[in-house]
Amino acid sequence: GIENLFNEIIAKKFPSVWRNLEIQFQEAQWSPNRFHTKRSHPRYLIVRLFKVIYKERILNTTREKCQVMYKGVFINLTADFSAEILHARKEWVDIFKLLKGKKSEPRILYPEKLSFRNKGGIKSFPDKQKLREFITTRTALHEMLKGVLHL
Repeated sequence: GIENLFNEIIAKKFPSVWRNLEIQFQEAQWSPNRFHTKRSHPRYLIVRLFKVIYKERILNTTREKCQVMYKGVFINLTADFSAEILHARKEWVDIFKLLKGKKSEPRILYPEKLSFRNKGGIKSFPDKQKLREFITTRTALHEMLKGVLHL
């Protein structure tokens, strides 16, 4: 079934990750078919693993290879986040857009931290309160972010 397909993809495309690992699945399923059934489109294979280290190894190797082809079709392996993490990441969107417009190279780090370049250094914040505390000493940042942070 699905577990065998996933193991086959990992074994063939990522032999450095595989190395005799016995990957234990918490859950494996095909995504629901949400599109028109008459159109041909890819479906997603959703896999949850018991050990996070396997997921991290697989995702890191995937990032290095960029695109992976399996049986003539490009596949993508991505991390799936819980609803809480996705909600927390959405809270950074307005600040992210503003910093991106100011060429501050913002990033949203795993799972929900905001990181950006400031005066040659990279600053990282786990929540908006830490960011508010930081910008009180930086007048330029304070002026730029006051509308978004509701200061």
